[in-house]
Amino acid sequence: MVARTTFLFPVLVFLLWSNVLDGQVLRNGDFENNSADTCEWNLYNAQFNSLMDDVWGISTPVGQEIDIQREPCSYEFVLNNDWFISLSNKFVANTWEYDAISMEISEPLVVGEEYEIRFWALASTLFNNESVAIEIGLSEDSLSVGEQIFRDYPPEDNWGVFTFSFTAPFAAQYLTAKVSIADNRNGWIFVDSFEFLGTTSTVEDDASHSLGVEVFPNPAVDHITLRAVDRIDSYSLYNVNGELVKNEASLHLKNTVIDISALPSGMYHLAIYIDAQPTWHRIRID
Repeated sequence: MVARTTFLFPVLVFLLWSNVLDGQVLRNGDFENNSADTCEWNLYNAQFNSLMDDVWGISTPVGQEIDIQREPCSYEFVLNNDWFISLSNKFVANTWEYDAISMEISEPLVVGEEYEIRFWALASTLFNNESVAIEIGLSEDSLSVGEQIFRDYPPEDNWGVFTFSFTAPFAAQYLTAKVSIADNRNGWIFVDSFEFLGTTSTVEDDASHSLGVEVFPNPAVDHITLRAVDRIDSYSLYNVNGELVKNEASLHLKNTVIDISALPSGMYHLAIYIDAQPTWHRIRID
């Protein structure tokens, strides 16, 4: 099981903020918009497409074994909401075949803009499957896997979250997910909750000054300096999952330094409290 500590108020603030700042969303990145009544197994592309809205099966001809899963018939607990999908690969007639999907983006990406994406995945070891990589790509059409922008290995038999940034190389209209065949072994990957977290190229504008508070450097590597006109009471730093990763109270200082050297790279949200009022800052750690 995945253990997560949720802080409801900060998460709501993040979601509202990202919706205001950023236009691109995946129309059905959580796979909830579908007409399946129960789990559907080993679907051909056409069968999958007839059941799922705004998501297309683009498996190779001999692959075509996409699954739509939900509890209680699923082979894994449901992470978010009701539905998730699974993709596999196999070696047939001396050729590796694979499952893949494309997900429609609400509007084309802006070339040269930097975006951040989050999704959940696990590598199932049922039926003698082994750990294989998931490959994420961008495409201009719904029928091809397009250009790869990310590759990593999901944890075995346990949901793991992946967050990554990329610069849009072209005006992509689809995000794709594919089971890797580069590992030359059979795999079965479950995926869920793909979403755009927003653009990151404007992070300096978002977080440099707010209501008399300076936050620098941004992006940061090992420390962040806070400087304010009034005394800072406290701060709280959250990762993109809404989990509190660092905080300090009873500061009553106009200047302070946050040590972030032990934190992994990625996007964070920083709340700085002055007179019990928070100002929110978007921070990138490299």
